[in-house]
Amino acid sequence: MTSGQAARAAGFDAEGVHPELVASSTLESAYENVNEEQLARAYIERKRNGAAEGQKGTARTMRRLIAAGFTPPTVLQSAA
Repeated sequence: MTSGQAARAAGFDAEGVHPELVASSTLESAYENVNEEQLARAYIERKRNGAAEGQKGTARTMRRLIAAGFTPPTVLQSAA
């Protein structure tokens, strides 16, 4: 299970969706052909207010990606 799948499962659990409805096989099939790095870059484009400036901007972007549920290796590739 990738971090995107884990984040979705946790989100559904927080919303009170019954666990049988959110089976891991359902999430695996939904994320089967998804590139997590592309998802992270799309997330950055949606959430970023302009380009990250310097170390502080890069750190802010990386913290935001981690909070969104992306794995550290994906964050390092995407935020660079």
